[in-house]
Amino acid sequence: MEPCGKMQAVLWIQKKGTEMKGMVEKMRLRMMDQLPPIQAMVHTGSYHMLIAYCGDMRLRLFGDHRRTFRFLGTVPCHFSTSCFFYDPEAELLLSGTLGAVVTWFILPNGMGIEMAQIVPMADHELVQGFSLNGPQGSLLALCEDTVRVFIHWGQGQLEEVKKFTPVASGSSITCSFTCVSQGNFYAGNRAGKIHAWGLDQDNFLHSFQAHSSSVICIHSRPEIHTLLTAGSEGIVREWNLTYGNLLRQLNIDEDLQRLQFIDNTTFFCQTTYSFSSHHLPYFYSLFNVCGSAPQQVQRVCCGHNWTRILCATEDGLLRFLSPVTGDLLVITWPLLVMDKALAWAYDSERGTLCGNRQFRGAGV
Repeated sequence: MEPCGKMQAVLWIQKKGTEMKGMVEKMRLRMMDQLPPIQAMVHTGSYHMLIAYCGDMRLRLFGDHRRTFRFLGTVPCHFSTSCFFYDPEAELLLSGTLGAVVTWFILPNGMGIEMAQIVPMADHELVQGFSLNGPQGSLLALCEDTVRVFIHWGQGQLEEVKKFTPVASGSSITCSFTCVSQGNFYAGNRAGKIHAWGLDQDNFLHSFQAHSSSVICIHSRPEIHTLLTAGSEGIVREWNLTYGNLLRQLNIDEDLQRLQFIDNTTFFCQTTYSFSSHHLPYFYSLFNVCGSAPQQVQRVCCGHNWTRILCATEDGLLRFLSPVTGDLLVITWPLLVMDKALAWAYDSERGTLCGNRQFRGAGV
């Protein structure tokens, strides 16, 4: 749901049917009560309740679209709230403020909330966000330039067990991701950098510049050993974790505000005026970074309903690319006659290349 100061709510619903999978429907619904500008908001899952903070030391409670956005009441909080998070496993609401994390119980009937615990931060940092993707399913709190790790040890109770602090950063952490299979923990900051730690010894590994502005999302793809990052300048990039080079990128918009994965292969992007969803690996606008300038590109037929893209580059190599994902399939060095040829062609029946000084190859 989009925060909205007017008497309406904007709801996005993703279709689940086989034929409509991936489609997103936008609905505008009227609200009975007009709100001041919303600074933070959260949805409480199965309790079907929305909780909003409008900068006036009160929490406003509403039913969600299944409860016709009915106003449920207000709860005093006595401190400014910077962010919210709902933990569905613990059925616990968390709010962040300057120097503390606050936990809240949700009443059984879903009609109200009650404060459970105030957890102070040792360095009195501002809590800017939460995540549940910490090591062993722990809770992460993004506290300025530090990520603090918490575990549940009682009803509504949190305990800090470790923290991740980059070396000589000085910029606020904006997002994080834990990849257990790779044994790494990643965090992005407002300066566009990605920091990496090892999970076994919690040791800081390295940093690299991923974007020109704030990093808003990190997502690891261990099955192909890549890291996907998104920056608020409107660019989504995928990096090779072995060599650290850029593989692909997608230009979304100049004001990308949010990118979030719905599942392992689908994510949505929100800008100031638009909302879009994308499915991996078919979102790339740049097919393949060859490392050398392409000189000739052809679409070649390799069999029934099977095609490839053949690319000859300035370094003399030939690359076969997938026409769907842009993935590099085969790389080869042509024969000497091909180096001297004016043009070349692909024989789909024989699966061979032919070069001729007088022959002009067909275009894409």
